[in-house]
Amino acid sequence: MDGPSRPAFNDTILQKVEKVDISIIIPAKDEEESIPELCQWIARVMEEAGLRFEVLFIDDGSTDNT
Repeated sequence: MDGPSRPAFNDTILQKVEKVDISIIIPAKDEEESIPELCQWIARVMEEAGLRFEVLFIDDGSTDNT
């Protein structure tokens, strides 16, 4: 699919996990600037809690690089 490139999670955050403890689903529209900080916060909180997790962003027609 063609489109703007998106920054990837760093390798310590993005891992293949067979089973997760929690799935976080976040609707987003034009949130390019806030998503990196939110991802870092979620990762920190989940790691401190010892939870395996996944984050799914649902983009609803953003005009930025969300």
